[in-house]
Amino acid sequence: MGYGLKVLSAGGYTQINTDTTTKNTYQIKATGTTTSLAQSGGDWMTKLVSTGVSDSNALFFVRPQSRTGDPMCYAYKASSGNWGLTADGAYDWDWAVFVPATSIGNAPSTGEYGLVVYDSSGDIDPENIIFNGFDTKAMRIQNVLTGSATADPGSTGYDWYAMQQQKHQRVRPAGAITPGFVKTWVTQFNNDTNKTISQTVAETATFSAIGGTEEDPIEQVGILGDPTTLIVEI
Repeated sequence: MGYGLKVLSAGGYTQINTDTTTKNTYQIKATGTTTSLAQSGGDWMTKLVSTGVSDSNALFFVRPQSRTGDPMCYAYKASSGNWGLTADGAYDWDWAVFVPATSIGNAPSTGEYGLVVYDSSGDIDPENIIFNGFDTKAMRIQNVLTGSATADPGSTGYDWYAMQQQKHQRVRPAGAITPGFVKTWVTQFNNDTNKTISQTVAETATFSAIGGTEEDPIEQVGILGDPTTLIVEI
């Protein structure tokens, strides 16, 4: 007979399971604030954000400190521990990095309280923690956007964070004398009563800004498919 802990939601979904050793529970590893760069010549500029988190499974979320002007952005992993944040202007952004609970790397000391769940290996090393509830926030997914959708927290007052899958398209009209442009699916943080978040397509750069030339073959024009934005509450 085996022993362990399994936590189910009201809808019957498994939230915690000591028999599951895969990276299915994410918790906060680091947070911070950065300021995105202003546009230059109509091109969105990328700010490199150093998080100090080198975990290859890390997820990067952002939200603007002010929604004046309906700020838009997208982010991508630039290198180990570094993320590129590209926005339509100079805004102050809060960011948070989530990693699997097995990578949090700390455990409660004597006198500290909270729920800590280890896997079924029988080892109580930090890397065997699958849920750390004594001082670490877990990821709480609120919505998943696809295409031109909008997430609305209603009247709760929540100011959600978002992470988007990057999607670009380069466009140059045939025979055009001037360069074309780059369009990108971006996340928009709307300055409305409920602090909604939506996905939209924006022109983020001139074609020449990414090395495009008039001789670029048609095969190099990307297809702008539907992206996905993950919305979380922290």
